[in-house]
Amino acid sequence: MKQIRLNTETDFTPSQLRDYLNKTFTTKVSGRPFTNSDIYQYSKRGNLPEEYGGNEIKIINDESIGIKVLRVNFEK
Repeated sequence: MKQIRLNTETDFTPSQLRDYLNKTFTTKVSGRPFTNSDIYQYSKRGNLPEEYGGNEIKIINDESIGIKVLRVNFEK
């Protein structure tokens, strides 16, 4: 079985990333809070929008833990 080592500073569940962005930026440029739908679109695109850092997002899918983990590269 393949093991994935998670880093609490860069690895998020989609809900955790949504909460992190809401805490860090308060709202999107539109004035609305970040939603799970936003996080889904960012992860499909592979990066956060430039307004929020433009950081790369890598999806880690591990069936053994049963959740999707998003790894954000903050070293841009």
